[in-house]
Amino acid sequence: MADTVAELTFQSKGDYDPLAAAATEHEARLSVDGFVPQETGLRCYLAFHDADPAAVAESCGAAAGVESARVIDKNHDAGTLELELSQETLLGRLVSLGVTIESGRFTAERREVVVELPPEEDVRRIAESVTRSHNVTVAAKRERERDVTTAREFRDALRERLTGRQENALRTAFLANYFESQRAAVPKKSPTHSFQSDRTRTDSSRSFAPTGRQPSRVLR
Repeated sequence: MADTVAELTFQSKGDYDPLAAAATEHEARLSVDGFVPQETGLRCYLAFHDADPAAVAESCGAAAGVESARVIDKNHDAGTLELELSQETLLGRLVSLGVTIESGRFTAERREVVVELPPEEDVRRIAESVTRSHNVTVAAKRERERDVTTAREFRDALRERLTGRQENALRTAFLANYFESQRAAVPKKSPTHSFQSDRTRTDSSRSFAPTGRQPSRVLR
């Protein structure tokens, strides 16, 4: 099965965004490696190269729109940062509009973010909303066929990419969040047991669904 999705490529014009500013300041190569949508923004995992980890984290953490920044992996002049970004930032704004970040790359010379829109989304609305609120332009727009990945196919692919420890940690975090949300939603006098319908199980699986062509990893 396949459905049609639209892709928009945004390019920034300056160093107003914290990621673009950090790339310029440290002459680094930054790329979005994954993200987790939050109520007021997102948690972003950013891979970096050719820069001092602590210096990049400090620059990002001091920027407007960044709630926190920390190094979670480093190897000389490369590694991964975890950033808490507000909706003031470009990535935070995009996620708040419901699009999926396919890729994000920032260097001193080039700053580009590619997003995928749901089939029913109004492309013009998204483009105008982002270009009005941020100093970016729409550099490209295209439509393509996206293959629909089944939950089973995604789980198999996930197991291949994760170590056993990582898979267990991911499952534990997901289940802990799920049961906490279920407990909060059930009235005190209701039975403690709950059962998922087929629709609920399907929706839960979709929350981990991959998109497109090796995009940024998304955990919702």
